[in-house]
Amino acid sequence: MITITNCFKVEPDLDKVSEEEWRICEAKGEIDLSYIKSRINLQDESALELTLRFREHAASEGLNCRLSAVSAGDGKVTSTLQTLAALGFTRTDRTLKFDDFNPEITGEVLADYLSNNDRQDLIICGGQSGCGSSRAVPLYIAYKLNIPCIINVKDFVPVDNDHIRVSYVMDGMEITDTVKMPVVLAVGDVQQTYLRVPTLKQRMEAANRKIEEYDENSATPSELKLKKLRFVEQKRESELIDGSNPVKGAAAIYERLKREGMVE
Repeated sequence: MITITNCFKVEPDLDKVSEEEWRICEAKGEIDLSYIKSRINLQDESALELTLRFREHAASEGLNCRLSAVSAGDGKVTSTLQTLAALGFTRTDRTLKFDDFNPEITGEVLADYLSNNDRQDLIICGGQSGCGSSRAVPLYIAYKLNIPCIINVKDFVPVDNDHIRVSYVMDGMEITDTVKMPVVLAVGDVQQTYLRVPTLKQRMEAANRKIEEYDENSATPSELKLKKLRFVEQKRESELIDGSNPVKGAAAIYERLKREGMVE
């Protein structure tokens, strides 16, 4: 039996926040995103879908998997946890303590949650999130649990009950290694890994599944406080060059680059 736990995050869809709303946040010195629709962090979504594919691959090889999911987040994660229950995750929990801008606290809470549950062969996370974007939570989890961590993961498949084959990117090269479990995998950007949608039958079968809440009281209090917000201007400049003559056009581009010190 291969036991797998996915740690994921639901976050506000920041693309839905207008420039005017960001400027209001800047003036107030605080951020209110309670009215913004939430979504699964994109790399966490890839990690969840890859986990479901891993289970299917394992079943075809005669191996059994038990899937669990935990989110460090508020009540907005409930609908996602219900979806994962319908997709076959046998345990769906959320931790009550987390900190978007302090990955050590989030990593500490998740590691404590994992150490207080059954032994996990695979702990799978998204490599980074939109809010905070520290890329550090999987590394903190691995550090706290004293197990290896592989980052920029693209795919993983079972070999046997003790080993998996992992494809990951390092220094711009894709590498495939056979790894002994337990291990933490931090999934990077992977194309065509949208989380599948459960059927109505699956949703009905999981409708009464209880979502457990985990409260970790020993986590170090965060000393980070929001002091100031500043809207970042994102503008582009362009210059129209006469392209009727390619020689003159190339000369104009060269002179522009020379003025900017980009060529000699």
